[in-house]
Amino acid sequence: MEPQYSGGMVLNPELEHGLNGWTPFGDAKLEHQESEDGNKYIVASDRSGHQDSFSQKFHLEEEKLYVLSAWLQVSHGKAHIAAVFKTKIGDRPVGWVMAQQGCWSMLKGGIVVDVSSPVELFFQANDTATEIWADSISLHPFTQEEWDSHQDQSIEKIRKRQVKFQVVDSQGLPLENAKISVKQIQQTFPFGNAVSKFILENKAYQEWFLSRFKYTVFENEMKWYSTEKGPGKVNYSESDTMLKFAKENNILVRGHNVLWDDPRYQPSWVKRLPRKDLPLATEKRMKSIMKHYSGQVFHWDVINENLHFSYYEERMGRNSSATFLQMAHQIDQKAIPFLNDYSTIERPSDTCATPAMYLEKIKLIREQGYHGPLGIGLESHFDTPNLPYVRASLDMLASTKLPIWITELDVSRRPKQALYLTQLIKEFHAHPAIHGIIMWGSMSTKGCWKMCFTDKNFNNLPTGNALDNIMKVWRHEGLLGTTDAYGYFNTSLFHGDYEVEIRHTIENYSKIRQLGMEPSDKIQEAHFKFHFMRNLLDYNRRLNFIHVIFITTVVVNGVTLNFFPEMILSMLLPMIDRAFISSLVIDKPPIRFTYSRRGRKLGDPSGSSNRIESRGDRDTEFTELALGIRARRILMAQKKIESKVEAIEREVEEMKSELQRLGGLERSVDHLTQSMARIL
Repeated sequence: MEPQYSGGMVLNPELEHGLNGWTPFGDAKLEHQESEDGNKYIVASDRSGHQDSFSQKFHLEEEKLYVLSAWLQVSHGKAHIAAVFKTKIGDRPVGWVMAQQGCWSMLKGGIVVDVSSPVELFFQANDTATEIWADSISLHPFTQEEWDSHQDQSIEKIRKRQVKFQVVDSQGLPLENAKISVKQIQQTFPFGNAVSKFILENKAYQEWFLSRFKYTVFENEMKWYSTEKGPGKVNYSESDTMLKFAKENNILVRGHNVLWDDPRYQPSWVKRLPRKDLPLATEKRMKSIMKHYSGQVFHWDVINENLHFSYYEERMGRNSSATFLQMAHQIDQKAIPFLNDYSTIERPSDTCATPAMYLEKIKLIREQGYHGPLGIGLESHFDTPNLPYVRASLDMLASTKLPIWITELDVSRRPKQALYLTQLIKEFHAHPAIHGIIMWGSMSTKGCWKMCFTDKNFNNLPTGNALDNIMKVWRHEGLLGTTDAYGYFNTSLFHGDYEVEIRHTIENYSKIRQLGMEPSDKIQEAHFKFHFMRNLLDYNRRLNFIHVIFITTVVVNGVTLNFFPEMILSMLLPMIDRAFISSLVIDKPPIRFTYSRRGRKLGDPSGSSNRIESRGDRDTEFTELALGIRARRILMAQKKIESKVEAIEREVEEMKSELQRLGGLERSVDHLTQSMARIL
């Protein structure tokens, strides 16, 4: 167990020098111990208070971001342990882990301070009977520039692809100064915003939303208290109309929510039900809404906020969450069932929903028998974000290998609201475990909840401008490039669908193609080659050249020499460069080639299912045949073929002469035969 960043600011991080640098916090007794394999660690025992442990003091600087990690173990059972900084304004938890007896567990966390000040790091656990053991403790500072740089590197790696465009002329020679413009048609990364029924009656709202998003969630319209105001009085008219609007505009919808564990948000009639009737009511609710919208939503928040609340568990049994998830998966197998809760990444002080508690909940659900698909929903209602804690929490949750979605992102009203929103979106986008982001910025006749993007007339507020600036970057708005002396233009593109236009002023030619950029762990670079025909006459001449070869062959040699096309093909094959012809159709012009680069589909250097695909018309353009065949070699082939044709034509002429000679001889023989007949 090596400490991260070699321990960073921590003195004696691996406890190789006894207890040097560490002092008791509270009434704990400190010991330095060594395991049989030589591992050294610190032990806090004889604890009478939950904060009794070991500590070390530091001086933290304003606006720096501090990343904390430590390996922890307890003497018996398991304990929810927090790393805490004692500051001038109070104690601040900065990281959590569920430590166990017999194995080391890694705590990850972090802190940002508004004012440079001294702090003291200590660890706390509510179970005072257990000893706290620690090893490989690290605290490392980052500047904002360093943090941003890491985000950029991560985004470049997981959200973008390196792309190389090459533009050549009809001879295969590079075209310098060709202008390349790239327009994104649709991005791959799911990014959306909540909507309310108000969108159905407000055109300005519709225009603002539809110009930005392809994903949404309904704020309240699918919730139980909205769709069944009395027992059996189910009404999906509002949510049906909203879903129809979403479908008409190609918007994908998350299902939110089936059940809500918070007692405050149960339908009033459900609160009055006897406990024995609640299981049937919940089953009817699940079957009703999930069958009604089966196949029409891609997620279901099945049991909402069940880290904080336990309305159903208290009345139906401890395993009710697992039962609900199992039922949900059986009803709608196309949608992923999700847990969904708040404060997991927003507030380290909320002990109910820490990353460690979220992991424990998932573990419990698995132990209770549900082993189907499952998603982690993080509501993400922020005040002032602690980015190191956010990243550390996501790292911990990512250990499950489950899809993680930011489901209700907002930032409460404060002076730096737009800045914090930008920082959070970038942090989420940079983390490989995040599969999508939905924001909680819907509008209604009363305004919005915590975060508005526009005023009542749908003019952008600073948060709306921040959102648009992010999307401009993701869409590559205004991306223009110029090819170099070798005909190349290199860039990187976010995963998505694009329209690429190539122009060259000297050649007076332009070409538009559509390309797809999809994620892949194997392919690091995509190479697209664009061939310019200098003019239409040149284009037709080349098509006719290949066609005439075969027509001439048939005319000269007739049906008895059907081998000749294969002979020509055998002449061409040695001249293929990094390509091979897999099939050939010669029934009518233009001749079409189906080819693969190095045995793979075009644009798929890895051969994997996640491919970058050129979606242009490959069959009808001779430019596609030119891919992989050097123009100079085609000219060489032309000369060789023409030479062969001339030789065959000469042979044919000789055969004609011989036939004429033989024809004359035949007439002489006939004449002699007739003469002999007369004599006899």
